[in-house]
Amino acid sequence: MVRIQSREFIEEKLSHLSPIKYNRFQWWRNYDSKSELTKYHPLLQRIRNGDFDFSHYYWQAQNAILSGIII
Repeated sequence: MVRIQSREFIEEKLSHLSPIKYNRFQWWRNYDSKSELTKYHPLLQRIRNGDFDFSHYYWQAQNAILSGIII
């Protein structure tokens, strides 16, 4: 079962990402992911960077569901 979040919550999660221009080879993407730190960085620094957060693809999919693109 997929839980749909509220629009405000999804927009808040997507606000941390940078929008990308349309690319015919990656048409399903609206936002670019931020760069992850390497495994040589300390764990706490990687956590604060958001390397272990939910995937940005999840929030883009939630946004598409709310927008009515995917039913």
